[in-house]
Amino acid sequence: MGDCVGRAANHKSNGTTTSILHSASPQIVLPNGVILNRRPKSDTAALNECLLCWNQPQDPSRCPNCARQYCLQCITKWFGAKRAQTPDGGIDCPNCHAKLPLENLVQCAAANGTELDAVGKQAGSGPLENGRNKPKPPQPIICNGVHPETTSKERKSANQSNGRPTVTFEEAKPTRRNGYRSKQAAESAKATVVEKQPSPPIDDEASLSRSSPVTASSPERVVREDDSPTAGVSDNLCPTHALPMLFFCLSCNGCICETCALHDDTHAEHTFKKITTMYDSKVEKIRHEFGGIREYLADVGTVLRAIEQNIDWVRASKARKLQELSQLLHTEAENIERQIQGKLTLLQRQKDSVAGEIARVTGAYRRLESELKACPKPELLFKDGDFLQRCARLIETPASKSFRHEHVPVDLDCEFVPEFRSEVFVIKNYHAIEPMEECRTSDVLRDVVGFGWRLHIWKSDHLSVTLIMTDGVIGRYEYCIELMHEDPAKAIRLTQIDHFELHQTGPVHDLIENEQLEVEGFLNPEDDSLQIKFSVRPPTIVMVSRYQQEFIDRFMKDNIK
Repeated sequence: MGDCVGRAANHKSNGTTTSILHSASPQIVLPNGVILNRRPKSDTAALNECLLCWNQPQDPSRCPNCARQYCLQCITKWFGAKRAQTPDGGIDCPNCHAKLPLENLVQCAAANGTELDAVGKQAGSGPLENGRNKPKPPQPIICNGVHPETTSKERKSANQSNGRPTVTFEEAKPTRRNGYRSKQAAESAKATVVEKQPSPPIDDEASLSRSSPVTASSPERVVREDDSPTAGVSDNLCPTHALPMLFFCLSCNGCICETCALHDDTHAEHTFKKITTMYDSKVEKIRHEFGGIREYLADVGTVLRAIEQNIDWVRASKARKLQELSQLLHTEAENIERQIQGKLTLLQRQKDSVAGEIARVTGAYRRLESELKACPKPELLFKDGDFLQRCARLIETPASKSFRHEHVPVDLDCEFVPEFRSEVFVIKNYHAIEPMEECRTSDVLRDVVGFGWRLHIWKSDHLSVTLIMTDGVIGRYEYCIELMHEDPAKAIRLTQIDHFELHQTGPVHDLIENEQLEVEGFLNPEDDSLQIKFSVRPPTIVMVSRYQQEFIDRFMKDNIK
């Protein structure tokens, strides 16, 4: 079945006459010099062999596209087997793979020794002396590399040119797949000849179809357009009746064909269901478990986002603190760096743990999906329990119990600058606040000296805030009010130093217009809440010491008499 790589005729030494060997085994010369003998194709009847049984066709039928002949019984069986595999009913020719309805087959009269009909004839002409052209005889069809024999006179004239013998050599052609060359291989294989003979035209559709041939005997597994896996013909046929298995016997727990279900006494009074129905129900159960996995991943992802947000806040705190200490001693900068590394290390451990769990569950989930797509229907009917168990093992423990975000404070200690003490005030049901009438107050915040502070907020055209000192000493204090956002870069920060008196409110600040709170994403749409972080400290270390001493003196004066 191999292609002939080099072919040459034996010529006489005198150069006047040329004869072609009529040996029983024509020689095939491979590129490496190995000489092979191959079965002769001298009889034109060999070209008419049925492609399915490789015998002379009985009741021959011919494909109208490629003119290949088949036994009527063989091609009918081929149509029956392919129709069971392809629900759309499109059947291809085994040779050229063109669309071939059964009614389009051409019935031929069986005649031994007759030559093949030419599929396409080129109307070439050779010039005569008087300038007119004469038609050339039809070229013989070359089937799978086999050239039909010519008469002695034709061979003699074909192998002579200008009184010299003509030798034809062909370059090495690529190996065939199922007896057919691909289109690229056919285009790349070029024959080097001294005198070219016109070749029959090649149909583009037939050439394209040869690039990816698929035969009925191929056991390769393919995936249909609807992503439902299917196996080769032999995998889905009943071993007893050689018919497609369309039903699933619930009593025997096995796949059977229509004949087994209707006429076999073994399955009498058994309960059957269509394989597609059983397959869809089991796939639905598995996909339901997939939904649980996706919810689990969403919960774990929420924890991961909270940790990453905490990391962003800590890094932002680092940047602010390093900016404040840019003119201070190098030792203090190293101290802050150590604090940052400790906080980030703790948060990184939490992040790695959660990210590792997400990677583990995601990888297993993708493997389950790929296995489900590649699993044949009959095999899935027995493996559904395994799929469900593997899905359940992935999320045995809820994410809220396995992983918990331990919040790391974002504030840093500094020996040269007083530490900000912070509190996050969460305002819930913001739209329920009555404008200009209702004021909401935060819990008491204690600064580094121990003084108490509260944040008051109310609604007007803007979101308005102010600080009030509940315990402490009259003086100047630095405070920072921040309207928090999921993106730290979009947060609104207000830092200022003002004079405060006991039980007196400080300056009022309008942070943002009420209409822009929801537009810019400050207002949480789930619970109609927003977060305001406020921090207070004395401006310098000297003022911290002075306020402490003044507070102690006043306390002793009021309580010791």
